[in-house]
Amino acid sequence: MENNIESKRKAIEKRHYILKANLPNYFFNARPSKIQKYRNKYKDDFCFILYQTSQLSDCYVIPFSKLKNLFTQENLVIQENPSPSPRWLGTISNGQLKLSGNAKKEIDISDCRKTLQAIDSFEINGGNRESSCLTTS
Repeated sequence: MENNIESKRKAIEKRHYILKANLPNYFFNARPSKIQKYRNKYKDDFCFILYQTSQLSDCYVIPFSKLKNLFTQENLVIQENPSPSPRWLGTISNGQLKLSGNAKKEIDISDCRKTLQAIDSFEINGGNRESSCLTTS
């Protein structure tokens, strides 16, 4: 069975950065170029959404404004595969989003865990303020 994020991904990613995070602890690698694309268009008024295809009932919907102090140059990790590719590598454990970069910072995002059913009531194409990134649970 396909979860709500998968079925609506194309529409949602027009307004928000969505990453599939199927490894343990929601491991993710975010691309600076994608973050910059959303920042150019929406400033900090978009959400960073992490989901797992095996989880039909929940995901993390994090206002980027909450993450912008973590997603910095000092926290970028360069992956050599075969050419250098900077990324922000992170995980979520016990409601804490942790980045792997030089600063090894973390932030509490326990209030950002949402049910996938909340996607149904979400205004996919915009006008949402950062504080309303899927405010229903």
